[in-house]
Parts: sequence; structure tokens; C-alpha cells
Amino acid sequence: MNVAALQQLLFVSIETVSAYPSLEDAPATYAAHWQHKVETLRHGGESDEIPYARSGLYAEFGRVLCLSLGYMYWQGKASEPCMRITTYAGDERSTLQALVTAMQRFAKQHPQMRLCAHNGNGFDFPYLARRLTVHRMEIPPALRATGRKPWELPRVNTIELWQYGERRNHVSLELLAYTLGITAGEDVLAPEEVHNAYYNDGDIMAIAHRSQRGVELTAQVLLRLTGHETLREEQLKVQEPQLLPASETGNPKHPDGAE
Repeated sequence: MNVAALQQLLFVSIETVSAYPSLEDAPATYAAHWQHKVETLRHGGESDEIPYARSGLYAEFGRVLCLSLGYMYWQGKASEPCMRITTYAGDERSTLQALVTAMQRFAKQHPQMRLCAHNGNGFDFPYLARRLTVHRMEIPPALRATGRKPWELPRVNTIELWQYGERRNHVSLELLAYTLGITAGEDVLAPEEVHNAYYNDGDIMAIAHRSQRGVELTAQVLLRLTGHETLREEQLKVQEPQLLPASETGNPKHPDGAE
């Protein structure tokens, strides 16, 4: 992948949470649907306990809490790239609107725009499209998959690059970075800590920093897999997360009246 192709990439990482602090706080119909989902997962071969916090991984039961976007650029005659990372957090509808606006602006400047994420096709991209649908918002072209063949999608998926054609090895971003010798800097929340950090600790900034790290590591892994030097700390331009208030339109409600 050459410099011109790297400049067309918009890196994406999301953090999601369950729609409610606990199943006891959820509407009865929602809770019943989740219990059915749990049974389906168990019939699918999962034997371990499935906590409610895991519901945040499914767009039908969770929501987008944080979203980070990043892109690489070359300034002037500099031969080394820099990367700018922006993070939005808080109200889901406002966060999704920030995503749509950012994608539109980036696409205008980069006609060959492609999205890049780790396991993006298996999580980030369909999750975002589904939540945009829930909010009755327009889905940007790069997130539309209906009627398109996999190779026609304007996306780069680092997990697929690492799989080298073998589809069973679903390695985590953190493990892949470690395997490739990429240092991750200061510690961030583990995936299983996100639910508690938000609903019990109210620490949305810690979750936002995890989202930022996702974009940074994805870019570093991509550079490593495509034969480029990874970015040094001074090449990373990480902006403070933007906490977005609720939009005037508000968030969608379930049929039983609960948001």
C-alpha cells in the first residue's frame, strides 16, 4: 500500500455499551428479547456464563458511546506521516451525526476514501449502520453493504490482512499489535471493563481513551503489515475527546416507552 492509498484511509474505532445499567433496569420486552438471545448463544455452543454487559456488543441491545476517527497526512516536504485522531463521546445520536459529517467532509477531500478498522466488517461497520438505521439517519455510502460484493466495499480490514485467507483466526487488535512488536503506550480499559466504567464509575473519558487507542493501534498494525515504519509518539496528533450533548431530536424509544 503506497502513500497515496494511505492518505485515502479514514480509520474508525467504536466503543459500545448496553442500553441499560442492568437487566433489572430494562423494559420487560427488552429483557425478554435479551434472555432469548442468551439462549440462542448457548444453543450455538457457548457454555460460559453470558453477562448482561455483553449485550453492548449487539446493536439491538446496545448503543455507540464513543467513536474515534483518524487519518494520516504528509505536511509539506516531510517524508514522514503524521496522524490526527478525533474522538466523540456521549449522546449516541450526536455522535453518529458527527460521524456522518466527518465522513462527508473527508470524502470530499479524498475521492477514493476507504474506511479502515480492525474486524470492521465483523463489528464496527455493521454496528454503526444498524444504529444509524435505528435513529432513521442516512447511512453514508462507505457503510452500505446491501447488494455489494465483499471486494466492492471501500474498506480495509486489518484482521483480514493478518488472516492471509484463513477465516477462523479472529485475533484481537491488542494481541496482533503485541505479536508484531508494537508498543501500546499507557494502559487503557479492557473490553470487559467498559460497562462498569460507564454505568458504575461514570468514567466516559477512560472509555474514550480506549477508543482512541483502537484507532492508533489499527493504524500502526496496518503500517506494519504493509511494509511501512510505524508512527512515533511525536507523529500522533491526538485531540481531547469531545463530549457531545443530547441532540434536539433525541434518542429513539422502545415501543414500551423506554429510551
